[in-house]
Amino acid sequence: MAMLSMLLAALLQGSPEANEQVSAVAPALVTTQPEWRRRPTWADIDRAYPRSAKRRGLSGAAIIACRVKKDGLLADCAVAEEHPPREGFGKAAIKVSEAFEMRPQTKNGAPVDGGTVRIPIRFLHPNAR
Repeated sequence: MAMLSMLLAALLQGSPEANEQVSAVAPALVTTQPEWRRRPTWADIDRAYPRSAKRRGLSGAAIIACRVKKDGLLADCAVAEEHPPREGFGKAAIKVSEAFEMRPQTKNGAPVDGGTVRIPIRFLHPNAR
């Protein structure tokens, strides 16, 4: 339970950064202040945490870039950055992306596909203190 609390705290601690670091590929599709309908739970993060890194007490982070669909779900996510490299945190962040949902962009009041958001996700091991 302590590990789950630490993981969620790490994710929520990163939330303001997520709002600050959100950007879009095309200027017309800039999402600067995403409005999240749903964020990952403790269980989502724990399930995605790279097993090898967890066993070794390793913390990490990744930034993913995802397209926002008109239903608010994320699609076509790709790893933009991963630290430390080759430890599985990028792949884990992609798994966590399935738990995000944001309010989609609208055009003339109707939801539309579009916008690419960049989301930083931290995986903080409880022994990292």
